[in-house]
Amino acid sequence: MLQSGLTQEVQQLLQLCGLFDTGPFVLVSMDLKDHRAPFQHMDVLRKFMLAHIWGYRTKFDFLAYRPNGLTGIFVSRDPDNWSRQGKALYESWRNYRPDLGLLIVVSSTPSLSDLSVTLKETELLLRFAARSELRGVIPPLFHRRISRVLAQLSPEALHTLVEDTLGPLLLPEHSHLLETLRMYLFLGQGTSQTADALFIHRNTLMYRLRQIEQILGVQLRRIEDVSAIWTALQAAELLAMTE
Repeated sequence: MLQSGLTQEVQQLLQLCGLFDTGPFVLVSMDLKDHRAPFQHMDVLRKFMLAHIWGYRTKFDFLAYRPNGLTGIFVSRDPDNWSRQGKALYESWRNYRPDLGLLIVVSSTPSLSDLSVTLKETELLLRFAARSELRGVIPPLFHRRISRVLAQLSPEALHTLVEDTLGPLLLPEHSHLLETLRMYLFLGQGTSQTADALFIHRNTLMYRLRQIEQILGVQLRRIEDVSAIWTALQAAELLAMTE
C-alpha cells in the first residue's frame, strides 16, 4: 500500500499509526535471505529489531511488515549515523542467528510524499542483493534522479535502452559476464571485492572484464561508457521488477 503513493487514504492510515509529515525520514529495511519459507522467521526478526533499534525508547516509530522482512521508518536528519548502526546491527545478528542470512538497507527520504519512491528503490535493491547472494548492509545501487527518470519511461523504451547498451551480454551464453559486470560496478569497480563476491580468482575477473570490453566495444575506465552501462543496468532492474 505504501508503494502505491501517498493517497489520502494512505496518509490517514499513517497518521493513525502516529507517522506525520515531519521529515526527513530514515528507512531501515531488513530482509531474511531465505525466501523459501516466507514469514516463517518473522517473529524472530521482529523481536530482534525491537530490541536493537527501539530498546528503551519511550516513542515508537512506524514499523511496516514486508513479505520476508521489516521496514522501520524513523524521523531523522542523520542517515549516515543509521548506516553505521546498520553495520553494528548486522554483526549482532550474525551472533544471534548465524544460520539465517540477513540483508539490511538504510535509505532516506525528505518527506512522506517521496516515501513511495524510496520504498520502490529499496525493494529493487533488496531483490538485486538477494539474487546476487549478497548479505549484510547493502550500499546504494540506484542514483535517485536517474531512477526517477527511468521510472517515467515506458517498458518499451526501457527495453530499447537495455538492448542498445548491453546487447550481446543479454544472450544466455554471456549471462556470467553480465552478472560480473553488474557486480563489478555495484562494488565500485573494486577488483578484489568483486572477485570475492563472485567466488572467482582475480585473474579470472580481469579476463572477464576484458571480454566484456571487447564484446560491448567499451572501455570500463571511461566514465561515459560506465555511466551508460550503469544506467542500462538500472533500467534492466526496473524491468525485472515488473516481470
